[in-house]
Amino acid sequence: AVNRSTADTFLEYVNKHQLHGQANKNNSTVEPIFVVDGVTFCHIQTSKMFFVLTSTKNVQCATLIEILQRLSRVFKDYCGVLTEESVRRNFLLLYELLDECFDRGCPQGMSTE
Repeated sequence: AVNRSTADTFLEYVNKHQLHGQANKNNSTVEPIFVVDGVTFCHIQTSKMFFVLTSTKNVQCATLIEILQRLSRVFKDYCGVLTEESVRRNFLLLYELLDECFDRGCPQGMSTE
């Protein structure tokens, strides 16, 4: 299992690498897949928000990226616009959507159609 400090680890890594990119005056972004202390982080950034999946096992990262993209589309379809404020306003709805999209950690159908 991944512990609660994993979110802090992700944010520290992203901030460190974004600052490094700005210092070198290149517009490089943080790679979508990286490993820190045995935890694999797969993420996408949509509308200035990060969608992140973590794993301590060997996983197909391309599949995780696809799941994140579909999940962000579903959230956007239900919220109208995907911003930090819309996530706060619709937190309960999004929590229920997560519950519907994943069954014991296994992705299910992720479509609004």
